[in-house]
Amino acid sequence: MTNRIDPFALWVVSGIIAVIVRDTYSFFAKLVGFADFYIWNVGSSLLVNKPDIETFWGTVAGLLVDLTVGGMFGIIMGLLIEWRGQQHYMLKGLGVGLFAWLCFYGILYHNLPFTTGYAPAKPLSNISAFIGHSIFGITMALVYVKYFYKKYIGANEKKTNANKISIGANKKTNETNNELTPQDSPTPPVIILNVKNLTPSLWKKLNNMFVRTKH
Repeated sequence: MTNRIDPFALWVVSGIIAVIVRDTYSFFAKLVGFADFYIWNVGSSLLVNKPDIETFWGTVAGLLVDLTVGGMFGIIMGLLIEWRGQQHYMLKGLGVGLFAWLCFYGILYHNLPFTTGYAPAKPLSNISAFIGHSIFGITMALVYVKYFYKKYIGANEKKTNANKISIGANKKTNETNNELTPQDSPTPPVIILNVKNLTPSLWKKLNNMFVRTKH
């Protein structure tokens, strides 16, 4: 029996890894001036007061929100790929990432009463967030399909199929061995009569049965 890892766990981990990649991009985007905020500040503003958003514990809270949301979107991505297949998986991942950017970051985050004061309004920052979420979606699908699926699910499926083929071949061989061909049938026993020891009367009867008389 093969130990097949639950795909649900792989979806979640794929989303978390993708969030880490996206947050790394956000760090360098803020560093070079391409954005005026860190993407994890979005998560911080959902939980803490505005003055505490960029503090150490505010940053920790924001990162925890990011990891949680990443895992949730990893599940969405996994269900989409499970439903529609792995063809164009990067496009599917991109779609999930842009769905997060438009619906959650764009519409929801920019319209919540307690986050509108901190939500980025500059075009460049929002374009940077678009790029970050695109990286998030593509990375998520790439990690799952090209690494996790191939290593943990696809490999186990190959082993399972190989075992099924081997079991089927052995079963067929056993069935073939159990079927007797005419050549394999046991030779009937040969009865040898010692005619010399037969009584004269019995010998006479046998002689009359099998020896033709001359006319």
